[in-house]
Amino acid sequence: MKEIKNVCVYCASSTRIASCYVEAADQLGQILGNHHLRVITGGGIHGLMKTVEEAAMRTGAEVYGIIPHFMVEQHWEHPNITKLIEVNNMSDRKNLMNKMADAIVVLPGGCGTLDELTEAITLKQLGHFDGPIVILNINRYYDALIAQLQTALNQHFMGEIHSQLWSVANNTDEVINQIYNAPEWSKDLSKFAVI
Repeated sequence: MKEIKNVCVYCASSTRIASCYVEAADQLGQILGNHHLRVITGGGIHGLMKTVEEAAMRTGAEVYGIIPHFMVEQHWEHPNITKLIEVNNMSDRKNLMNKMADAIVVLPGGCGTLDELTEAITLKQLGHFDGPIVILNINRYYDALIAQLQTALNQHFMGEIHSQLWSVANNTDEVINQIYNAPEWSKDLSKFAVI
């Protein structure tokens, strides 16, 4: 079984979202911290990102944030996380977050979060990431996306084996179990990327 030390959390930076998402982010940060996992985020000071970071730090967990230089110029970085790593652009941010991660958890978010999730799934399909990817479907936020992924499977845009690329948690209590019990994904399975 793959050893899990670093969990990347992709999520929204919006400050105008419903409280159920904020509560889930707080619970997730605490759960990851209580399991002695280092949390990797986008390093921001707003929205669910800030909530996850601060909840994890309250447990004594390390939080590493990866943030592009232009966001630092806007003062969007969290000044109190364990380590802030500044990169050139959004692509570098995403690449480093994925590279550092042993597992990925995706909270609700907008286009940036969707981009991060779909790239992570694609990298895993191609054999460039082999950790668990857990979609945290709070308030049924990702129902439509999950249905779209199922349509891709049903219509053979993806192979049946690709249904193992991700899992869906409906609440934060399910996340740790899904991280530690995800089916092992061999990089050799990338040969099934073309179906």
